[in-house]
Amino acid sequence: MVAILRPVLAFDFDGLSLALTRYRTEAEGYSAELTEENGRLMKGIIEEQTGAYIADKAAELGCSVTVDVECAVDETGFPYPTAVTVMGSLDTEQRNALQRSIEADFAIPAEAQTFAAG
Repeated sequence: MVAILRPVLAFDFDGLSLALTRYRTEAEGYSAELTEENGRLMKGIIEEQTGAYIADKAAELGCSVTVDVECAVDETGFPYPTAVTVMGSLDTEQRNALQRSIEADFAIPAEAQTFAAG
């Protein structure tokens, strides 16, 4: 009986508690890093996909453009497009049509849209 109970009685429960606390703290740190990295990746994907969509809309209007999209992050951590820069040769009619499309499809107001000759 003593041979069975001796290892249990000699076990370092304080050391185990300390190790578990350290492990939990490290796991929380990794979780926060993962959440932050996921946010960065999601932001990049949204910027890229929004830019591609706008470039496709411009192509439908008969012009070739490059697009740079900026995103912000809402209170839930989800990124959304807030500003766009369109570079390319657009006439007034094409620009106005694209501007309306961007505002309707992404709720990016005309004031947050920049058009530059490219």
